[in-house]
Amino acid sequence: MTATARCARTLLVIAAALVAARCARYEEIWSGVRVERDGTIRLVADEPFCACVDLVNRSGAPVELRSRLHGVGGGRIRLRSGERQRVKFDWAGSACEDVYTLEVFSVGRKAAKLDARSVLSVYANLLYRPCEQLSCEFGPLSMNAGTLGLRR
Repeated sequence: MTATARCARTLLVIAAALVAARCARYEEIWSGVRVERDGTIRLVADEPFCACVDLVNRSGAPVELRSRLHGVGGGRIRLRSGERQRVKFDWAGSACEDVYTLEVFSVGRKAAKLDARSVLSVYANLLYRPCEQLSCEFGPLSMNAGTLGLRR
């Protein structure tokens, strides 16, 4: 075999390996509570469990929290200044994009979206447990699509 043929064969093997590696895709399913740079909060528990998060309004005014799943509104609650609310959330579904989003808004006629990083304190003790074993409630935010078996 000539040097050119060996070089061509080596390049062919490398190209085939790159194609094979690119085809071996997988999805990593994230779980946890994270305050994003855009001021929203992402939450999802490991399937088939639930977790609780404490949300404290540390602003000087009332705020409204709105939950969403896949861009669709789920529920809302209002927190007075200094008020703390403990909320349960589940796994939302089995796909990696099944994640709850919480958005924070000012209260009033001209409600504006607020940055959760500047108005809320978020305390998450992520001990995933069977949902019925947790003392917190789903409440009006309705972050229980996984438990209810709701699908997109």
